[in-house]
Amino acid sequence: MRFFSFNGISRGISLGLAFASSLALANEGRQPRPELVQAPVDKIFVPHGFDDNDNVELILKGEFPSTCYKAGPVSFRVDQAARKIVITAQSYRAQQTMCADVMIRFVQPVHLGVLDEGTYTVELLDTPQVAPIQLTIGKATKPTQDDFLYAPVDSATVQRDENGDDVLRIEGEYPYMLTGCMVTRELRAQYDANGVLVVQPISEFTEGDECTSQNQNTHYLIKKDLGKLQTKGEILIHVRTLNGLSLNYVSDIKAPANESH
Repeated sequence: MRFFSFNGISRGISLGLAFASSLALANEGRQPRPELVQAPVDKIFVPHGFDDNDNVELILKGEFPSTCYKAGPVSFRVDQAARKIVITAQSYRAQQTMCADVMIRFVQPVHLGVLDEGTYTVELLDTPQVAPIQLTIGKATKPTQDDFLYAPVDSATVQRDENGDDVLRIEGEYPYMLTGCMVTRELRAQYDANGVLVVQPISEFTEGDECTSQNQNTHYLIKKDLGKLQTKGEILIHVRTLNGLSLNYVSDIKAPANESH
């Protein structure tokens, strides 16, 4: 006596429908669109120092499980009465294609806009494994969004030297100016217990002999000894920049690198 498996029949029907759908798309000359899925976020970083006239920014960090995944849309809802912010993060996942099973780190900013002064609870929708965090917005002391003029920054890293000290390094290109130049007067860096290093390359426009070299080369490299940060695991390097946005880089502090400069 022969027994039939309804599960097997169901799978066969599903595969047949998927094949027919793929064939129909191919005949129409269209490729299947990627589907929206929940983003695999594993941590939320909260840079400190935002006031109630700043464009507040949070940083999401996670890992895609394969090359089928790409960064997708992020939305949020602010409950002013409850002082609560709920973030919804999605990714695009390719369909009906071959993908390499490799872990791919992603870092995605979330621009919350201007928020009222106070302390907010931030949580990720339907992601209980990511603990809610606190975001504190201070009262602005100046009419401008930034307290300082910042340099344009293209890259930022932190490297541990042979003495165990952490060294911050930023690089970029100053804007070319027909008269005068931009110079960085102070590289301010503050590390907090939430694993965020906020970097402020405080700069100004000036004139004089120090501008002579920039007539030939606007590239700059600045290093700052941070001492021993006592970091554990990954940290976010959050750099304020000239354009009002920020440069964000998640780093594992590594052993000293041999540098020729």
